[in-house]
Amino acid sequence: MLAAARALAGNSPALNRLAALRGKDMSEAKIRREDIAAERRRPLQTTEAIIYGIGLAISCLISYWLITGILAHIYSISRDDDLLGGMWAVAATVFVYRYSYGESVHAALSRMAATSLSFVLCLAYLLIFRSSLGAWLP
Repeated sequence: MLAAARALAGNSPALNRLAALRGKDMSEAKIRREDIAAERRRPLQTTEAIIYGIGLAISCLISYWLITGILAHIYSISRDDDLLGGMWAVAATVFVYRYSYGESVHAALSRMAATSLSFVLCLAYLLIFRSSLGAWLP
């Protein structure tokens, strides 16, 4: 596991020190949790950013293809609506795609919670300020 940590660390001083402690007592380490936490928050390296970008592009293509290609055959009003739906699917993919599965789930749940809250607030507004059917007719 420590060798894997060293391989993942690259030039990370804190994780390199941790990997060097294979047979040593942890009291000799002088590695603080803050050091390791700071290394976890390090900015993305170029290769990681490229891999993340490729994954995001593939996810966007898949979501666009699902909406415009497959689901449009099941229920389609017009081609323009299908393309607009594909655009919204790509926008949703960009907002929800994250570095890990856990972060993606958290982002999706937070957006669902925000949508639910918006629904409740709009419903309360419509219940307080009722409109008659005559207000909708020309």
